[in-house]
Amino acid sequence: MHRTIKVGFVLAIVGLVILALATAPDQPAVRWNRLDSHMLESDELYFKNLRRFYYEAESREKAKLEILRLKDRWRSNDGRPNGPHLAIVMNPLHDEAHIMFQWKDSVLTDSLFLEGRAEDEKFQLAVGVQGMDVHREKAALLYHFLAQVEGDIEAGYMQERRFVWESEEERKGVRMVLRDYLKLIGAI
Repeated sequence: MHRTIKVGFVLAIVGLVILALATAPDQPAVRWNRLDSHMLESDELYFKNLRRFYYEAESREKAKLEILRLKDRWRSNDGRPNGPHLAIVMNPLHDEAHIMFQWKDSVLTDSLFLEGRAEDEKFQLAVGVQGMDVHREKAALLYHFLAQVEGDIEAGYMQERRFVWESEEERKGVRMVLRDYLKLIGAI
């Protein structure tokens, strides 16, 4: 009888793990009501201890900010970062984190347009040079769209239009930055 209880217990645990894996979403949903720049201490510690390794940091001493960019950003043939990127801007003095859309690691000076197409779905997203609050909302929308749209994404910036994030590796990088940022501010 003792052995039967052990086997039953192990089978029950295995069944619960399989059930959890089968019903878990691939991408957690955004909690839109929690979309602000404030970081909880637990989320900040999680990021610093487990996720920060994937980013290169640029420190702005005067402003007391730190700009974090994904180390594995895709690069063009000349070795420079290519296309639209996302950077996480941390302000530890105020326990805030922001996200910033960039073009080739430079701050946007014109509007960036993103348009995605799949079989039946289409989305358009315009990111201007507005403040960090607008960039946060646009990043959350992009995170939501990237979960649904698997087709081509085209970017337009300063009279240049081209397809971006074409490989799965590039999209994975964008999704990683978005997920890390949204987790950092407690929105997922």
